[in-house]
Amino acid sequence: MTLQPEKYRGLFKMRGRLTCLHSDFFVHGSLGFGNALVICKGDDWRSFMSIEGEKRCLQKGLEVFSDEIAYQQYSQGFRKYIETAKEKIIPRFKNEQENITWEELNEILSFLGKFWHFYGMTEFSYHDLAYEKSLETNNSVLKSNLDDLGKLKFSGRELMNAYLFEGGVFHALLLNVGNRFLKDPSDASFLFKHEIKELFEGVAISGEELKKRRQVYGCAVTEGATEFFTYEKSVSVWDDFCGAQAGPRSISGTVASRGIASGRVVIAPMLVDMKEILKIDSEMQQGDILVAESTTPDLMMLCKKAAAIITDQGGMLSHAAIISRELGIPCIIGTGKATHILKNGDLVEIDADRGKITILSK
Repeated sequence: MTLQPEKYRGLFKMRGRLTCLHSDFFVHGSLGFGNALVICKGDDWRSFMSIEGEKRCLQKGLEVFSDEIAYQQYSQGFRKYIETAKEKIIPRFKNEQENITWEELNEILSFLGKFWHFYGMTEFSYHDLAYEKSLETNNSVLKSNLDDLGKLKFSGRELMNAYLFEGGVFHALLLNVGNRFLKDPSDASFLFKHEIKELFEGVAISGEELKKRRQVYGCAVTEGATEFFTYEKSVSVWDDFCGAQAGPRSISGTVASRGIASGRVVIAPMLVDMKEILKIDSEMQQGDILVAESTTPDLMMLCKKAAAIITDQGGMLSHAAIISRELGIPCIIGTGKATHILKNGDLVEIDADRGKITILSK
């Protein structure tokens, strides 16, 4: 498949060695309907969606969120999934497990893979058009469903944290598999779903290939067809989609809360622990401009100090969008690159009437 960066839009970026298994599930979930792509270099994980594919997702989201019965089926299914995961999956992987059987592996992988089917629909690629329509029409069903979706997203985010991060379900499952089949158990983090299953059939991927994946790997779904990139293609896709570019003097994004503000940039890294948040808080001044990949409730103390908020990702129902409207401060979301271009201490002007951030000095 030929992948053209100009036909894609950035979705999410995460720091940390997210597994090939998670990336596999990601592109095969509901975001795969929009031709999702993942590329990871070292601990820099990024995802994209085709522009045309996103239009399909937005239309699908509008159909579901406008329909009381369709949304009820979706939301009840997701809540049941979260409940089952908390009761049966998370507790199972808190302690060291005996070797997982082939049947158990298939059952667990099938269950884990459903997460992004549900969670993907809480993201802006599904709900932003519905949000715009709710403002235009004041449709009570649409508004009620989107309000509930916001609550459901936070519950889903908690489950995602329990799945993905160090000590979580994915880590424990892969360590179980790695200890059983691989010389270096950590290599299991660089196996896609079909390769994990193949280990049980006596088929092992080469150590040289795993070594390369520690450097860079990627996968994509295009119109239902899956591609797991070779090392050479992964390098090429990374260069095409994420390669270094000359720093622009302005950045654009989507207006989530109108207004104009200027101030000093404070970068809030994603997936930080509370000690780091408190350190940033001690250095942040009232009226600074908060810049983040996305915000979470953990960053509320920083949001309340900010004169404005800028994020790389997110939609009109993202935490940053909702909080900025509640606080009455300007907010521009979905810039795709603000945390890569802006640095701590940069002086910027944010025009959230036009969706533009201007770098005044660096």
